[in-house]
Amino acid sequence: MSPYRSGERSADWLKIKTARRQEAVIVGFTTPRRSRPYFGSLVLAMRDGKSWRYIGHVGTGFSHAALKGLYDKLLPLRINAPPFKERVKDEA
Repeated sequence: MSPYRSGERSADWLKIKTARRQEAVIVGFTTPRRSRPYFGSLVLAMRDGKSWRYIGHVGTGFSHAALKGLYDKLLPLRINAPPFKERVKDEA
């Protein structure tokens, strides 16, 4: 990781313009399967009025350290109430 220096160009930082994007919120995680530790995937949602709308899961691209780091941050925030009224895909 390198510090950002305003007004300077370097190969350390890339400027990427996006035309279409969507912000998502992590509203939960699934239990791990097989030998994977900590969690299976993150459950993503976006605001829909006063509630949350399920938009998908993401579970690939995490190193072992990233899995542990995210799990350690998410576990204390866990509550028993589901974020959605309806049951979602792969919900355990």
